[in-house]
Amino acid sequence: MNADTVEQTPLDQLGLAAQALLDTGDHEPAAAAYAELWRRTREPEAGAALLKCLRRLGRHTEALPLADELSRLFPDSPVCHQQVLKAWLHGRFLRRDPDCPLEKLEACAQPLLNAGLKWRWPLVRLALMEEAARARQWDLVKTRATQSDPPKLREARRPGRDGELSPQASWYDCLLQALLGTGRAAAALLLLDKMPEPLPPERDRFLLHKLDAYLMLDSPHDALAICAEFGRKLPSGRWAFAEAARLLRDLGEIRAAMVLFCRALLYSDAPSQTGMMMVELSDLMLRIGWNGIALKQLRFALRQFRDSGWTVPPRLFVLEAAAEAGCTDPGKDYAHDPNTIRDCMEIWSREANRHIELRRDADHTRRVQNGLLGTLQLQSAGWTVRTANGFVVACAPADMPERGKPGSEVTFDAAPSFNHFINAETWRAINIRLAQPSASA
Repeated sequence: MNADTVEQTPLDQLGLAAQALLDTGDHEPAAAAYAELWRRTREPEAGAALLKCLRRLGRHTEALPLADELSRLFPDSPVCHQQVLKAWLHGRFLRRDPDCPLEKLEACAQPLLNAGLKWRWPLVRLALMEEAARARQWDLVKTRATQSDPPKLREARRPGRDGELSPQASWYDCLLQALLGTGRAAAALLLLDKMPEPLPPERDRFLLHKLDAYLMLDSPHDALAICAEFGRKLPSGRWAFAEAARLLRDLGEIRAAMVLFCRALLYSDAPSQTGMMMVELSDLMLRIGWNGIALKQLRFALRQFRDSGWTVPPRLFVLEAAAEAGCTDPGKDYAHDPNTIRDCMEIWSREANRHIELRRDADHTRRVQNGLLGTLQLQSAGWTVRTANGFVVACAPADMPERGKPGSEVTFDAAPSFNHFINAETWRAINIRLAQPSASA
């Protein structure tokens, strides 16, 4: 049944033909027939049947507006209600609908949660949790987390979500975002320690959450250890290279950061990010005197920004001027030179294969202070130790003593550290032990 036949078929015959096509599983011609029937009659049965065909064909961008319309026109029609809920479930909760705001998603979820589809409840609640995380509504994320059961998500499957986190991993990812977004780094590390081992393709995302937590707790050496792990392997998420590179740069590990930026550029599957990464890498190259290749990268990046219509970062022009000052041929049109990208990729390949070596504690001029006495304190940003003379030192959860609690007296050593958020040298408590009670006590 083609389009011309459908339009010329009498109404009673069209309904019979559409039903026969649907019964035999011929959803494409059935959808065309029911679309014509819905156009002519506007009856709820025709709309519901058309919605069923669209959903089974995977045409969710057409099904969702129709589902919303049927819900509004026929709120008391059982046949429409059933198909509307299925369309919402498959189009908005099992798949991601980028045009559906959180408020609308909440409104669609309530009838689904009231419909008795218990086997789908965890995925519906997870979708609400994910959307709240995208909207950075951290309190709502935590509320939704308490309404979900991660073990029930372990075997759950969501069609059309290839390359995304599994449902159970997504639950942990959203909650970790909420904890870190509200400054609860210590709680985030505890959750990371307790959560099931993520699948290999998902592991890098949780390593980056651990990086964020260590930085909040002023534990850069723990963060550097994670960066070193990135340096030994190819993360399944290419963006992990750039994130780790930025951390290394902020901690002063310029050569190591260059290695990871080069790997990010070589393996990037996001063209919109390569221009910014070339700018960041050029900045590092200028710090070690590589003006020539930096200038080539900057001019190639500038062309990429302009050709793609993306906003050119002002930093690019500042770096370009600095690169020109130390370049032998500053006037050359590198942007349109076919050899430019080849030269850049040769450098990226060479640097990407370089072994990463991080600075050791012995390189610092400050030395560990041994045998200090203080009191454990639990602050909003995590654990600290405070001495009698007001010296406050951050504690990483991994260094905390067993049975340690706020007010406990401890002995500890203070190791040199650096807080990249305030760009200042700090200290970190290590070798923390509960103080022995005095004999008189």
